[in-house]
Amino acid sequence: PRGESRGKGSQLTIFQVDGSIGLPSALVITEEDAVRAREDTQYWADLASTIGDRPMVIVGHSLRDETARRVLTRRGSGPALYVSLLDDPMDQIVRERFDLTGCIASADDFLQSFETATRELH
Repeated sequence: PRGESRGKGSQLTIFQVDGSIGLPSALVITEEDAVRAREDTQYWADLASTIGDRPMVIVGHSLRDETARRVLTRRGSGPALYVSLLDDPMDQIVRERFDLTGCIASADDFLQSFETATRELH
């Protein structure tokens, strides 16, 4: 949000929906920041257009906040995976509502295994 974008990928696009420590103006910390981010209609249109029906992986983000729900309602019908440390019953309910497959792993372990699997494809 706040009009900041870092790179475009034809194979892989990573959205940091609550900002980045490398770009403090994009961080969503206060409720005022959250309102500002939610009102950035161009960002949300770009996000929806980029995701389309592409497969989606959610790593290191709660499914229960408004930002996560906004992303999930704007995605197409492609498959989606949610990576979390625990099999939380509330997350199970949200996963079912948004048709997400669960994966229990740390973000680091998941990303390392993803990187290894990707290298093996080439």
